[in-house]
Amino acid sequence: MNRYLSAFLHKFTFRRQLGIAVTLGIFTLAFFSSLVGSWQGTVQVRSDQIEQGRRITENLARQSVLALIFASSDNAAEAANATLQFPGVISVEIREASQRVLLKRGNVNPAEFSTPVAGYAASGNAGVNQAIAVLDAESANSWRFTAPVYSQPSGSPFNEMVVPELLGDVTVVVSKEALSQVTGSIFVANMTTSFLSALLFLFLIRILSNRMTKPLTQLSDIMGRAEAGETQVRAELAGPKDIADMAHAFNSMMAVLEERAAEISQLNAELERRVELRTEQLESANQELESFSYSVSHDLRTPLRAIDGFSHILLEDYADKLDDEGRRLLNVVRYNTGRMGQLIDDILNFSRTGRLELAFSRIDMEGLAREVYADLQPSAGDNTQVVIGHLPQATGDRAMMRQVFVNLLSNAIKFTRTREDALIEVGYKDGANETVYYVKDNGAGFDMQYAGKLFGVFQRLHGVKEFEGTGIGLAIVKRIVNRHDGHVWAEGKVNGGATIYFALPTKENRA
Repeated sequence: MNRYLSAFLHKFTFRRQLGIAVTLGIFTLAFFSSLVGSWQGTVQVRSDQIEQGRRITENLARQSVLALIFASSDNAAEAANATLQFPGVISVEIREASQRVLLKRGNVNPAEFSTPVAGYAASGNAGVNQAIAVLDAESANSWRFTAPVYSQPSGSPFNEMVVPELLGDVTVVVSKEALSQVTGSIFVANMTTSFLSALLFLFLIRILSNRMTKPLTQLSDIMGRAEAGETQVRAELAGPKDIADMAHAFNSMMAVLEERAAEISQLNAELERRVELRTEQLESANQELESFSYSVSHDLRTPLRAIDGFSHILLEDYADKLDDEGRRLLNVVRYNTGRMGQLIDDILNFSRTGRLELAFSRIDMEGLAREVYADLQPSAGDNTQVVIGHLPQATGDRAMMRQVFVNLLSNAIKFTRTREDALIEVGYKDGANETVYYVKDNGAGFDMQYAGKLFGVFQRLHGVKEFEGTGIGLAIVKRIVNRHDGHVWAEGKVNGGATIYFALPTKENRA
């Protein structure tokens, strides 16, 4: 089949093939669009007429209350005649609760409906006082709607709940003749509009295609040659202005490409040399950093241990030869050597957080926070209350996130140690494409005008004698969070506590 079709189309020019394809496509689209439009219109009209039938039936049910209470055919006739005045209503029937027909107007054969009229029992729901109509059955020519009729009792003087009584039901049959007429009109209107629009569109396309086809074919041939590798080809500036502009742009592009090809070749060679040089420099810098870290962790610790050891010997073995001032000075020496050792450890940790590879995984942040506090609890005072709320999971390096909670909870414990009602809270709140976690305390706090210094290396807002530390903990937190594409900030008040926030992007928004 494909072979015969290809052979048949091969006899026609591109312009003719384009015309045939566009014509078939437009008329097919017009036909199906008219069908779809007619179907949608029919569905909407059908829905509207069914809703109208339900409302007519519910209205008849409300008007039939007195007629059923007093078994009055005169009252029932008045309601039935009013209902028959509505367009499309061809039959009305009012029945008592015993299914005795009180009144019937219209002539409809019940056998034409696939579903018989179903009786309605009292619902038993207190407070039901209005009819709810349903589409009870449907035939090829009409719809049948049924609604129960309930009494509408007044309130009891003894404040007792009065259950409405089922008085009977009403049935309304509505003809589909109007639906058929509207459906036909919609289909004819849609088909006429679609095909007229298609003819107009085809006429315009034919005019435009005749002007564009020839120059486009020539331009296509030239582009094919350029794609094949020819660089000296140029297009003829002919045809409509847009196509001529395309040909001119193609010629300019080819000229620029020839120039850029030579430049790119030269830049590639230079870039390779620069990459090699930068790689060598980076490797050298990494080696120097490793050497520095080794020196800090080994060479600097040796003299510190010696100073601390000899000071300890003096205090132990020569205590009787030292006065109080001498012993105090040696204790100061030992304290500062200990501080220097801690500072070396913090510098190494800060350096390590920027060099270690991240191992991303899903992290149970709530479980991690509770695990960290369990380790730090011995350092907290007996009067410290820690509240760890629900924390959503995050994506990141678990070891580094653990270090974040260690530093933040350690700071919170440290700065609330002097309070009798120390309170530390760990929680979260949703942000824009991110989850914001926080550690809040009611401790010493800080002045907000110095908030920018909190996350700097060796930046402290409290004295060493007041609170221990080296001023690197929050800098480590910031570096870890930044490596996870997040950000940190702080809020606080002097003697009013502090809150440290760190935001991590959600899994689907991670870069």
